[in-house]
Formats: sequence, C-alpha cells, structure tokens
Amino acid sequence: MTLISLLSRANIDVPPNQYSGQIPFTELDSMAILEFLLSIETHYGIELDLTAFLGESKLKTIGELASYIEQILEAQQRTASN
Repeated sequence: MTLISLLSRANIDVPPNQYSGQIPFTELDSMAILEFLLSIETHYGIELDLTAFLGESKLKTIGELASYIEQILEAQQRTASN
C-alpha cells in the first residue's frame, strides 16, 4: 500500500486524480491530516515524530513526508539487521 492509497482512505479534500508528492499540508484539513498520519503509523508499524511537522524545517508536502517515512523504515531495517 502506498501513501497515495492511504491518503485516499483519509478524509482528504483533494480529488484522487490530483494526488501527488507536491500536495502541501496547508491545503488539507487538520483532522484529515491526523487521520492520514495515524493510518501511516498503523500501516508501517512506525511512530512519526510530530515535531517534524512544526517549525521552519517542518515537512511541507506529501513528497517530503514520503522521504521522511523512507528514512525511518531504512533506520529500522539497519537496526534489525545488527
């Protein structure tokens, strides 16, 4: 399952044909974002650091979130293989 399919399950007010890595979080409903983030945590079995969404260096788009999740999953794989 991809982030796009998880995004489609959340109550996101963006037509599916407009899903892309460039969707900014500022265009999404805050409750939909929380639902989306919780579904990511459940699906991938990870815990997202919500501070990654705050401040100047915050994640701003779905694409940046995808990269962040890849980093978490890679770190988990490295830890598991040691």
